[in-house]
Amino acid sequence: MDSKAKLSPHFKVLLGIVLGSLALKLLLMPSLGNLPLRGDPAMYWQNSVNALAVYFSRLDYQAPLYPIFIFLSRTLFGQHALLAVKIEQVLIHSLEVILVYALAARFFPRRAALAAGIIACFYPELVSFSYLLFSETFFLAFFLGFVILYFDGLHSRGPRSFGRMALAGVLYGLATLVRAGNLYFFPLTLLHLWIFGKRPGREKLALSLVLTLFLLLPVSVQTFKNYRLAGCFIPVDTSPYQTLYKHHNLSYPLNMDFRGCYESPPNPCPDPNICEQKKCQTAKALAFIKAHPLVELRHAVIKVINLYSPNLRIYRIIFNTDTAQYPNLKIFQGRWFRVLGSSAYLILVLLAMLGLALSKERELKTFSLFLIAFYTLACAIALGGTRYRMAFLPFLIIYAGAFLGLTRPELAAARRWKLLLCFLAWVFFLYVVFSRLVLILS
Repeated sequence: MDSKAKLSPHFKVLLGIVLGSLALKLLLMPSLGNLPLRGDPAMYWQNSVNALAVYFSRLDYQAPLYPIFIFLSRTLFGQHALLAVKIEQVLIHSLEVILVYALAARFFPRRAALAAGIIACFYPELVSFSYLLFSETFFLAFFLGFVILYFDGLHSRGPRSFGRMALAGVLYGLATLVRAGNLYFFPLTLLHLWIFGKRPGREKLALSLVLTLFLLLPVSVQTFKNYRLAGCFIPVDTSPYQTLYKHHNLSYPLNMDFRGCYESPPNPCPDPNICEQKKCQTAKALAFIKAHPLVELRHAVIKVINLYSPNLRIYRIIFNTDTAQYPNLKIFQGRWFRVLGSSAYLILVLLAMLGLALSKERELKTFSLFLIAFYTLACAIALGGTRYRMAFLPFLIIYAGAFLGLTRPELAAARRWKLLLCFLAWVFFLYVVFSRLVLILS
């Protein structure tokens, strides 16, 4: 963030709001910070045991950096480590609010950046992950830092440009070691660099190489370890192989927040060698896709709808928790909490649509649309839960802030057909996700 952003009155206002909200979030910690660990949070907690000590001697089912972060907290805080991790995540979220403001201030007026920062500060879906043992909060700190440095390098000249790109590459690599799927967005990042890098082709090539090489610095350590232990090329984690098979060998899609069945199919490739499992599961997945194209299309539609449906990951944990053991959660089991979270998301989608449609800025918009398209396609192919939209949620928040930051003359000058089209698209969006919304609120 540049010095002007640090000294601006808007930034001072945001800083006061962030500090005030931080106190409020810490006051909620006794209630929301003591949630039971189920599913992925339990796996992260279990995998964090001796995560650093055994790092070079075991393969990682999930990307390794978040379990290592938890391991360091367990080492420092002992029996209070779980609470410490969640307090650290609340602090990281506060930092991410500042990063959202800094990124928005690069492309939009300060009032729009302030609006985006305030939304990021209180938006329920973003806040709730701070209280959960999921990797999204940790991931976004690295990824938003990468985006800011990437655009700084893109707009700079000389050694500063290459220095910023090198730092951006390192942060991208660290983000990938938190959420492995992020690695496959990188080709679109390079495409963006070539479209918007206003410099000769040789300089674009040099910047691309710097960004790539410094991304590979942290990732290559993990890849080398995987090759040494497994004997084949595995970039980050081993879960995609099993996930690929599961997603393409059932009559219903897995990894979704609105599924009616939770059983997993038996592993048809029991070979203990992960490389052979990869080959076997990939072959069976491709055979299923070839044999059942209509089923695959149906799965893809369902999973994309799931990605964009109103939902808070914290809902299921709270509503499946016995309030006799956790009496402080009883108030959050009320319908008001579900209405608040769902309404906030639906309003954010409308404001983001309007911001994207009315914004004349192209660089960040194209990057944001690349990111949204990537995760939409990834979910259509393999994933499908609302958790995966967290990667592009800050960019929706920035464009919601961009719309709220428009002055009256700017809004009056906007083409009415764009406003009408956005509203009609939003109504269609409500229609598509309505069944999920009813399920949440019922």
